[in-house]
Amino acid sequence: MAENELVLVFFDLETTGLNIGTDEVIEVGAIKVRNNQIIGKFNTFVRPSCNIPQLVTNLTGITFEDVEKAPDVEDVKKRLKDFIENYPLIAHNVSFDKAFLEKLLGEKLENEFFDTLELSRLFFPSLTSHSLQNLVKTLSIKKNESHRAFSDAMMMYLLFQQIVSKLKETDPYLLHKLKEISQGIRNYELIFGENWEKKEEKETGFKWKKKTVSSGAEHLPVCLKEEVGIDKYFNDISFIQASLDDELLQQFVHVSHKRPLIISAYDNSSRSDIASFFRKSGVNAASLDDIGKFVCPAKIDYLLKNTHLIPSYFRMYFAALVFYFYGTKDFFLHNAPVYIQKNALLRLISFCDKDWDNCEYKQVCPLVDAVNTASSASVIVVNHSFFFNKQNYEYSFLDRDVIFLDAFRLPKVFSLIATRFSLNDLKFFASYYQFSKKKINIISTVFEQVADLSVKEEIHPDLIKMLKEAFSGINNKLFEVFFDGDFFWSEKRRGILVICSAYRDASIFFEKLQDIAKSVVFISPEFGIAGMHNLISEFSGLRGSIVKLPSTQKKDKKVFSVVPLFLSLSNRDFFIDEFTDFFGKVHKKGEKSLILFSSLNMLRKAYFSLKRNGFDVKARGIDLKEEEGEIQMMLYDVIPACSGWGEIYFVKMPTFFSYEPLGKEEYLNISFFTLKNIAIELLKNSVCCILFYIDGRFRNKNFREKADDMFVSFPFYAEQKNALPSIIDNWKKRNRIKPKL
Repeated sequence: MAENELVLVFFDLETTGLNIGTDEVIEVGAIKVRNNQIIGKFNTFVRPSCNIPQLVTNLTGITFEDVEKAPDVEDVKKRLKDFIENYPLIAHNVSFDKAFLEKLLGEKLENEFFDTLELSRLFFPSLTSHSLQNLVKTLSIKKNESHRAFSDAMMMYLLFQQIVSKLKETDPYLLHKLKEISQGIRNYELIFGENWEKKEEKETGFKWKKKTVSSGAEHLPVCLKEEVGIDKYFNDISFIQASLDDELLQQFVHVSHKRPLIISAYDNSSRSDIASFFRKSGVNAASLDDIGKFVCPAKIDYLLKNTHLIPSYFRMYFAALVFYFYGTKDFFLHNAPVYIQKNALLRLISFCDKDWDNCEYKQVCPLVDAVNTASSASVIVVNHSFFFNKQNYEYSFLDRDVIFLDAFRLPKVFSLIATRFSLNDLKFFASYYQFSKKKINIISTVFEQVADLSVKEEIHPDLIKMLKEAFSGINNKLFEVFFDGDFFWSEKRRGILVICSAYRDASIFFEKLQDIAKSVVFISPEFGIAGMHNLISEFSGLRGSIVKLPSTQKKDKKVFSVVPLFLSLSNRDFFIDEFTDFFGKVHKKGEKSLILFSSLNMLRKAYFSLKRNGFDVKARGIDLKEEEGEIQMMLYDVIPACSGWGEIYFVKMPTFFSYEPLGKEEYLNISFFTLKNIAIELLKNSVCCILFYIDGRFRNKNFREKADDMFVSFPFYAEQKNALPSIIDNWKKRNRIKPKL
């Protein structure tokens, strides 16, 4: 198509929801462009057959009154088909809009579709967010009313103009490789013109350049003190009953001046704060958070030179990686945006299969750099999952004293450790290693048989043996870990079948650690639960005595544990309304409150319900601005940054084990144990607080008896809905609780 014949259609849809099976289009907006000039506009409401959810109205401003007299689907179909004809269609996150557009029109379209989300990631790779709203703000695009179809289509058109300008500034070698990678799956000539890519006479090659990452160490003068009490526990295996605070960290700082440490912590922000604390105390501290998130330069170069080995379904993922690394020179992924860290191809090309001493890329290899930096540091900060990867036990720097902070969260982390491969993943490796057709057929056969298994059913060892034989003889540490597991099952992720591998017993990791480390120290507010003296000892297989450090916290805490038995979780939608009503009756304006959920879906519904009812609520991961509010909402997995709560709501128990190899009793004990420790941690800076435990299972007397040791204060089982608010008010008055702003 000649450039003067380029006609593009930018479009956007608003819908009643995200489910293509049940939800409907309620607004269509489109702009037709020729040679960068708008030649046509299309904008209409569409009358749906169902009501518009309040959540959609809150987001778009569209009400049922707006659409009840709108044209029906049949009327919109004819006019829209005449408008778009067979021209290329462009949308932001186009797969969503394409599905609903074809549903609206009642047919599969032959038009070419293009995605401004994908294009913005290629040409603006360093941006942390590529949502249309963020791109409009960051690139200073004229802003229209967001989350309305026509205004979003207009902003996409303006964004596309900036993408074209950026394309003209892009290295010809990179554009040439993009054309090579996208051959057969993206016809960019249709939207950029025939001459969008001009190959240089001589290829310049990929420009590898090491990006220096500062450790941020502030080597301040150090004043060594005499022995501190905690030193004596660094000899073998110790279980220290304590909460993490600055005083405890200061004791570890003192220890680090005499012996190198590895500190394992659960939360990302906690690890960052801990590393910073040591650096400000004059200690050389290194963080290994990204040791599992690196790009192997050798594999990038190999695939750039052999793009035909990349299956079509991974090619645009590879293009996104190449554009990011080429544009940022950040092969270490310390600050990579989420879309890069979650790139579907990244983990498949990030394993190391070379002898470091003889690797031609060792000078720019992020893994080599991270290990060398860690080896020379006095303190290494890692996450708990680091110790559940057998490959990490090969590093010499493990010959140190190891401290597990938040040790009560170790079972949760272990329950999530699994290696997963889809059929596409394995076919990528089959292509990468140039497998024979026979081996590829074996892989497909295994997946066909696994597809017949029920959910969570263990896969027969003979099928795993077939896979293992297909991948025998290759040096790939991902498969070493995968086939080393002792439990294999299948599940579906986003509708795609995956084979999963995991371990049933965590003790094999801790036994190996005990052989290598100088000592292992576990830190947790509590270790016992339900008659078990030390659950972490049972979990890890390590034996040692429990030591309780003197507490610096106030001991006159006033805590009221309430179990509202009248709340039900059997119907989630009904429960949200019920919980909102309950919260409105017991919560006092100005009271600093925290609500924890085990389900993200339930958290979202409760958030919007409370928001609609006028509460000052903030939800981690939902609010665009995650500043503090009077009411904070988050999952159990998240550690709140603030403290001093007046009310804490535990909505259902923390959940564990995607494949549940443990028995039900063990599952419950770990849930009780985790929740008890979470409560203690959250209460450490609160003098007076009410804890609400909301779980339908508390109606069962046997369940209550099993959970009895979980509570941090004697539980009050409330059976009468109307009486509870006055009981709480009386408790607050007796304990002189004043609202905190």
